[in-house]
Amino acid sequence: MATSQNLETRTIVRIVVIVILSAFALVLAWLLREPLAWVFLAAFVAASLSGPVNYLNRFMKRLFAIALVFLALLLIPVAIAAIILPPVVDGAVSLVDHAPEYASDLQEYVTESPQLSGLEEKYQISEKIQERADRLPEAIGSAAGALSSFGSSLVSSLAAICTILVMAFLMLMRGAHWVDWLIRQQPKAHQARIRKVVTQSNRAIGNYLAGNAAISIFAGLTAYIVMRLLDIPFAAPLAVTVALLDLIPMIGSLIAGVAVGLVSLFVDFPTVTIIWAIWMIAYQQLENNLIQPQIQRRSVGINSLVVIVAVLFGSQLFGIIGALLAIPLAAAVQIVIKEWWDYKHPPQRSLRKARAKA
Repeated sequence: MATSQNLETRTIVRIVVIVILSAFALVLAWLLREPLAWVFLAAFVAASLSGPVNYLNRFMKRLFAIALVFLALLLIPVAIAAIILPPVVDGAVSLVDHAPEYASDLQEYVTESPQLSGLEEKYQISEKIQERADRLPEAIGSAAGALSSFGSSLVSSLAAICTILVMAFLMLMRGAHWVDWLIRQQPKAHQARIRKVVTQSNRAIGNYLAGNAAISIFAGLTAYIVMRLLDIPFAAPLAVTVALLDLIPMIGSLIAGVAVGLVSLFVDFPTVTIIWAIWMIAYQQLENNLIQPQIQRRSVGINSLVVIVAVLFGSQLFGIIGALLAIPLAAAVQIVIKEWWDYKHPPQRSLRKARAKA
């Protein structure tokens, strides 16, 4: 009787300790969520760059291979900024200088339109637009305070990016040795299977990035062609912007379409804007429901429905970062589940081979 009571007491104490430790771990993870997110992002970057680094490592030392890949990675935003920033600055200056003229043209269009004249008489829309346009230079001048706070946020973001890149660099240098050491600490019967999961997960991340880059390049090229046909200005920088924003699954093409639509307002309103909106909506549906799921299914190896659900869940939980990482995480989880299932339920052919060897 006393023995059973002691066992029950030990069980209760063990459960209480497990609950307390689990709660402590959750609280600690919440408090350290930002640095943990940086470590996770660094691991993702390292896994993404491991493919080109391993390829270059065949011809040079690993340190030089990593440095070359990181140099290319850092030159990409510089090249993009060189393409986008000059026309954007020129366009912003031109917009400020000609804002009253654009407002006058819009006011004339609204006045001459029989459909919009009633709204104009009721709400005086064009007068308000003209008033805002006249105040635009003052608003630009008063934006210095907002830019200063944006500058401090930008500095902190750059510091976070530098920290993530440094951790990714170290992971590329020694990460394979760390992973190999951790695998060797596991039972020998499980080492091959764990190594297979790690290899397949790294390959899935690389394939995901390649597929996502292909989709974004296709979106940028098609947007550039349509913008040239519609004679929308700044077609090249806008196409680069479309490609960059299209890296964000599900909603990236929509954001890019709205940005280009705003520029089209100054070309031939409303004809060009309507044509662009129709094309962008059609392309977004085509990409979200056909192009992206099919390419990611082939490159990452997961079901098209899982791709869409993973992106929706990731974006809802963690925003843009969650949307970007949802698909490779879903692929990694699928690989782990498949290997676990094969371990628990080995195929009959494997069982026959094991019995034959025995």
